[in-house]
Amino acid sequence: MVARSKRRHLLFIIPAVIALSAVVYFKLYHIDRSRMDIAIGQCASESPDGCYRVTVTLYPIGDFRYMDSQEEMEAYLEENHSEAYVIADLMWDPTVREDGAVVWLAENRKTIFYGRYDGLPSTIAWLNNETVIINGRTLKLPQEVYDYRRTFELPFLK
Repeated sequence: MVARSKRRHLLFIIPAVIALSAVVYFKLYHIDRSRMDIAIGQCASESPDGCYRVTVTLYPIGDFRYMDSQEEMEAYLEENHSEAYVIADLMWDPTVREDGAVVWLAENRKTIFYGRYDGLPSTIAWLNNETVIINGRTLKLPQEVYDYRRTFELPFLK
């Protein structure tokens, strides 16, 4: 009788733990861009050899009206103490058309940088063909990524 009772408890506890783990994962690590209504590009840069392109975009969170410029959005964010994120996307393997135009395809794309907007303009610098510095974070491409939510830096230790 005792073993049957333990099994019933386990059948309830295991799915509850799995469900809780999924909720924690999505709250902490999932980027839901469908809720990010407006995006304004801050900067873009290609690697010296032209194999990679990094595009940095500012995504305000919440309900915003359409804004025409990055300066207007930044002023609005500062005035209203609104939250926003800076997201950098990496693109690779561009297609070169017959007329010489370079086309960066969406299927060759991944998010490599995700941080809170701090009111400063975003910066991109290349150390070499495969190493980029985005807002002070060095990433070796195409493997490395940065997500501020996965770091455990304490502000008072800086």
